Amino acid sequence: MNKILIYYTNGICKYSTKQSKIFLEKKFKSPVFISNNLDYLDQYSMICIPGGIGSKFINKLKLRRDDIHNFILNGGTYFGICCGAYLACNNIHFDDFSKKGLNLINVDSYGPLFQDPLESKFNINNPKNIKIKSIYDISIKKNYDGYLHGGGYFNLNQENLINDFNQRYIYKTIKKHNNNKIILESIYDNGFPAIISKRIGNGYLILSHIHPEHEYSNLNDTFERIFNSYQINLNNRKWSK
Repeated sequence: MNKILIYYTNGICKYSTKQSKIFLEKKFKSPVFISNNLDYLDQYSMICIPGGIGSKFINKLKLRRDDIHNFILNGGTYFGICCGAYLACNNIHFDDFSKKGLNLINVDSYGPLFQDPLESKFNINNPKNIKIKSIYDISIKKNYDGYLHGGGYFNLNQENLINDFNQRYIYKTIKKHNNNKIILESIYDNGFPAIISKRIGNGYLILSHIHPEHEYSNLNDTFERIFNSYQINLNNRKWSK
């Protein structure tokens, strides 16, 4: 039996939490627990941080940064959605402020993206329905519907980026990994990175500025491929009973 933890505390969106639970239960057929308790991460195979307002709890989460990092190193999967994706990065740039993130991955996040030019700052009541392109489907030029609610993009170092399908396949299947490499999974219409992944130690980091759990998103195929490409079936991690 493998378990998934959705981290929920003051500042995390209740709706995103609820929908993420449905999304992950459907994908993995595993029990999903909602809690703000990070004391027993070794009992879980995945931790998901859904959408929300990270400024309300990032300092609290930073106190557990090493615990989260070790969880990944030992075979766990960190799945960050929107807010959770911002928080995992080295630096967070949102509207007119910048803040250090958890630095689980050496990239920065910038947002919000596709903001109304008439609005000087992020309007929480103005989400965006957009199109994204999965790298898996670039050759057939297929687009997917995505829901963006304050999400941004990742500022990637092109030298460490892998966006070619064959290179990604080889990288994910070899036993020894160069942990500087980052996989580009999906892009916006403007070419900016929307979803990325990376292997860290024995575990995985999957970061999405798009909300796959939202009812307006049509990203089941995209995330099925991402999870399957890393062979994430929640059996990678040995957890304590």
